[in-house]
Amino acid sequence: MVQGGSTAAGYPYGMGAALAGMLEQRLRRTFPEQPIEVVNTALSAVNSYTLLDFADERNSLHFSLMLC
Repeated sequence: MVQGGSTAAGYPYGMGAALAGMLEQRLRRTFPEQPIEVVNTALSAVNSYTLLDFADERNSLHFSLMLC
């Protein structure tokens, strides 16, 4: 799971340049036999306090790795 602001969402270049998309491509190439899914919950126009508000919901999910 990737969470963050505009840059993590890929702004201004779109989903193809988002951290989550690049990370997913690299992980799939590195571990082709493993199922890989990268979830991007990044939003534009948010700050750290907004992301902190989502912490309880985010922490209730079970991921192998979370980038914030």
